[in-house]
Amino acid sequence: MDVLIAHGGEASRRGLVKALQPLDLRLTEAADGADALEALLGDGVPGIALIDWDLPRIEGPELCRLVRDFHIEHPPYVILLAGTPHSNEVPLGLTAGAHDCVRTPVTPDELRARVEMARRFVELPWGHAGSGCADALTGVLAREDAVQRLDEELARARREQQDLSIGILDVDGLARVNESAGRSAGDAVLREVVRRLRAGLRAYDVIGRIDGEEFLVILSNTGEPDVAEVLGRLRREIAAEPFAHGGHRLDVTVTLGGATGGEVSAGELISQAQRALDEAQAAGPDRVAAGVAPVLEAVLSHE
Repeated sequence: MDVLIAHGGEASRRGLVKALQPLDLRLTEAADGADALEALLGDGVPGIALIDWDLPRIEGPELCRLVRDFHIEHPPYVILLAGTPHSNEVPLGLTAGAHDCVRTPVTPDELRARVEMARRFVELPWGHAGSGCADALTGVLAREDAVQRLDEELARARREQQDLSIGILDVDGLARVNESAGRSAGDAVLREVVRRLRAGLRAYDVIGRIDGEEFLVILSNTGEPDVAEVLGRLRREIAAEPFAHGGHRLDVTVTLGGATGGEVSAGELISQAQRALDEAQAAGPDRVAAGVAPVLEAVLSHE
């Protein structure tokens, strides 16, 4: 498997290369963010990319955002390396689009373990395309397959001792759109919501349609302290541009409820997120309820 190592310090790049040599990987290097971006957007995209936070020319988090926004068909698994100045900013790296964020200095054993985990993920036969039965309208997973996928992800998270959170998203005002502008407008809104969700999520996050206007979002490597931030960002990105159909502006927002996994089933976790969604909706549309205390105090209101 091809692995890109992007770090501005030559000695640090050499150290990373030396640590990964026992894994039988094809290693390439980039000394700055511009060269790394060229490698990640060109032919033969590497399966894994180790990217330093403080890359010259384009910093690591911005590079993650660019890779995410360019919609590469098979994007790399990005491991963001966060040095001591960024040790408290790991959630920012993950929301920027990194699959994993490793605080440095890191031991060779831990680095190899992280890269091996990334290789296992990249080699798994899943992704947005071809993973279960798709919802005919939006192209995301249908309810039964989304719940089954969540069960699988929960089992994997427990096995690998990782965090996993979910969000339930409800499209506010869809019934009003259907009544005023017709069912075709409502369908267009649902497709556009999914498009904006995909643009705001990482390559390995999962979307499923679990009801007419409700969607399940599965967020790997996302714990209870961070889920409200992630869902809040999705809410803002979906609301950033007005919805329109047939030349008419449509009044549409989304409300989300989140929950974090543990020793629970997929159905139980969805129920927890649904209760958080109910609390957010009780406070009004265009809200998020999630996190360490999913009560009204945790609801994110309009900025």
